[in-house]
Amino acid sequence: SLSISDPGQIAATRAVNLDPSHPEVARLADGFTMMAWLRFNDMTSARVQLNIAISSELDGNFFQPFGGLQGGYQFGGGGPAMASTLGADASTWHHYAQSWDASSGARAVYLDGQPLDSVASVSPNLSFLDQNAYMYIGMNCYPAYWDAEAHTTCNSAMSIDGEVDDVAVYARIMSPADVAAAAARSGRDLLDADAIFVYTFDDPTTEPGVVRNLGTAASGGNREYDMVL
Repeated sequence: SLSISDPGQIAATRAVNLDPSHPEVARLADGFTMMAWLRFNDMTSARVQLNIAISSELDGNFFQPFGGLQGGYQFGGGGPAMASTLGADASTWHHYAQSWDASSGARAVYLDGQPLDSVASVSPNLSFLDQNAYMYIGMNCYPAYWDAEAHTTCNSAMSIDGEVDDVAVYARIMSPADVAAAAARSGRDLLDADAIFVYTFDDPTTEPGVVRNLGTAASGGNREYDMVL
């Protein structure tokens, strides 16, 4: 698992931006499902904002899986769906997932494999991949400020003190049954033909501080989407 305690911590792909011409990355344009396991150490409102984000300069598609400043989950320009807080139980591991259909804008949110919230339409037809899209884990930030000396420009109030594991992004809108099944799997068992990005944090690379992407965007030996911690 990846442990995050510094409010200014960010992990991002080696390639600053996602390449919309990459055949696997391009599949995300039609919609996707994002998921991760999370455990929180600090339950104050300023430290329960893990940003697992596929975002862009045009608009954001954020996966903010727990209460805090913005109440829970957010996709696109629409306000976040208010996720019920788990209270002290959030200090144990829970599975969070969210799907978004680019055509209709339909969004669904899941907790521990069970439906939690849904919205009929949020940012339909959002062409986020064509707007310098990027992906990262950590506090709320933008690529222009990822340099350590510029982190003060980011929002460290939206960060996490806790752990994250088995981050996966799939190029399909999973059904509730699919999400429930995925919540029962871990590690390499999360891999399938639609798993574009998968980070288990268990696969060492020859480079310190780099986590290998096990998903299909790594096909052909592409290491641009490894996560640099």
